[in-house]
Amino acid sequence: MTLDEFSATVGALRAEMEESRRQRGRLFERMESIQQKLTEVVAAQHQLAEAMARQGDVVEGLQALKQRGMGVLVGVALTAGGAGASLAKLIGQGP
Repeated sequence: MTLDEFSATVGALRAEMEESRRQRGRLFERMESIQQKLTEVVAAQHQLAEAMARQGDVVEGLQALKQRGMGVLVGVALTAGGAGASLAKLIGQGP
């Protein structure tokens, strides 16, 4: 191998090393970007979980109100039915 060939080979190796460094640098930058985005996603997930927990309390309260409302409705219906039957009996149209 001549000195010129050896110099060309060393130059090619140096060029490949430099390209490898650039690629590695871009790779690390990309990894840092992905890590930052992942951190943001995790933080957003925690906020969402907290919001969902608060909404669960609200939903439970609304379900309790719905059950009370249904109880009141049944009570009113029974009372009105009984009053209607009594009134019909008093008027003489009942059985």
